[in-house]
Amino acid sequence: IIGLCPLYSIFGLTEPLELFIIVPIYGTHSGALQAFTRSIFATMIPKGHEAEFFTLLQLTDKGTSFVGPVIVTAVATKTGSIRKSFATLVLFFYLGAIVMLFYNQEKSDIERKQFEEREHKKEEETNNIIEVEEYSPEDTFGENTTATVEPVVEAASKDEVGDAFKETMDSP
Repeated sequence: IIGLCPLYSIFGLTEPLELFIIVPIYGTHSGALQAFTRSIFATMIPKGHEAEFFTLLQLTDKGTSFVGPVIVTAVATKTGSIRKSFATLVLFFYLGAIVMLFYNQEKSDIERKQFEEREHKKEEETNNIIEVEEYSPEDTFGENTTATVEPVVEAASKDEVGDAFKETMDSP
């Protein structure tokens, strides 16, 4: 029914009563349609990347909400017919439905899991590569500076750290 509402609005809607019948039908179902598409989108998101993907969704969803009114206005201005301008929106509605026909949940799940595995493998490789070697102040400053490096680490304020650093640099 919801798929026929936009199409009917192009060829029908000649009487006000028709508008009062079709708008509640379309309005009550469009919320469910949006929830359905968000649910599908949520199943495609790899774990740990939710914020990135939902930010992208918000930008493309709410950030482009001006496009519909601009198209309706441009077509209505050019053709002089509000009915033709809404026909362009119907076209976008059906294009979205056609795109959804090619959506494959099983393939999406496989690709999401493969992506998560690659991410996990990269993280493990990064953790294995970085091995911290033991560091001693003598390696950098020489034998005589060992005693002056320790107070810098234990210093409580910026002034104390600065003074300790100056003493370290000034010592032979």
